[in-house]
Amino acid sequence: MVAKRLKIDLFAAFLLSLSLLMLSSCKKVFTVNAPYEDFPIVYALFNTQDSVQYIKIYKSFLTEGNVSDAAMDWKLTTYLDSIDVYVQEYNNSTLLRTITFDTTTSIAKNPGAFSYPYQVLYAANLFMNPQYTYKLCIYNPYTKKMAESSIRVADTVRITTPRRNPNPPSYIAFSNSDFRLSFTTAANAVFYEAMVKYYYTEVFADSSTRNPEPVEWKVGEIYSNINTGQIIAVPSVSGVGFYRAIANQVVDNQNVVSRHTDSIVVEVDAVADDWYKYHLATLPTSGINQERLSYTNFVAYNVDNNENKYVLGIFSTKSKTRSVFNDLAVPAARDSLFNGIYTGHLKFTDIY
Repeated sequence: MVAKRLKIDLFAAFLLSLSLLMLSSCKKVFTVNAPYEDFPIVYALFNTQDSVQYIKIYKSFLTEGNVSDAAMDWKLTTYLDSIDVYVQEYNNSTLLRTITFDTTTSIAKNPGAFSYPYQVLYAANLFMNPQYTYKLCIYNPYTKKMAESSIRVADTVRITTPRRNPNPPSYIAFSNSDFRLSFTTAANAVFYEAMVKYYYTEVFADSSTRNPEPVEWKVGEIYSNINTGQIIAVPSVSGVGFYRAIANQVVDNQNVVSRHTDSIVVEVDAVADDWYKYHLATLPTSGINQERLSYTNFVAYNVDNNENKYVLGIFSTKSKTRSVFNDLAVPAARDSLFNGIYTGHLKFTDIY
């Protein structure tokens, strides 16, 4: 990791130089660091269904001290408000609008190699249109460096199986048979992730209730670059996996007198090609060769002389399609939840 050189007091530097001159017979002092050059590291994955989009931008840094300690100093790794961040929306070659991103510290960062919980993000209100092209621009007025990336938006899919009754209540069946999921491919998307989320309520002895985080059952992933609107199917999986996921993620609490279903949501994320390539490049290595691939869809240059500059990062989009079901179908699916070998001890019931 490149790091920012530690500043040395000018007077101390003068004394150090004088001492080295007087002790010229000693070994030469040298540094292992190359000359520092600032470059941005960008992470911008926009969800087309969100009204607010966020961008994470790290700054390269140089240090002759401990790299881990330097990485925990947010002042070394962030630009704060010293860069201009904006997105331009185009219809073909016509610029429709420019959306400026401002700094925000409202979202805390989880523990990790870099400073936490304080972090600097860039945020703006932005609804994206799949028919348009978007360019992310990051300009540093001090270094005259511009970093740019242009993308098209991943559109939403249409879930064809399981089918949902448009008039509630709508039920979904899970049993020991295979669970099948199919959907239409989306424009500008090549990779799809499918998941079932189970929302439920816990009832306590004092009649109070709680809504825990939903159970997440990952159904599968599929890569497909076939024409937009064609139906593809995720390889079928056993419906038993649904009940196993509930058993693994619901914490057995003796103070809970009953649990009941709120809804079951089938979700399909459609991911653009740029993000898929970045995902492949950042997968953990499993062989002897520990070299890591790198992927970026940014270009950077000096605005004064057009000299190429270095930049790393990803700008891409994903969409989320949700199909909401009110409850499990009867009788087999509910019976498996209430009395089955995986979840029978968890006090699920249809008596609210």
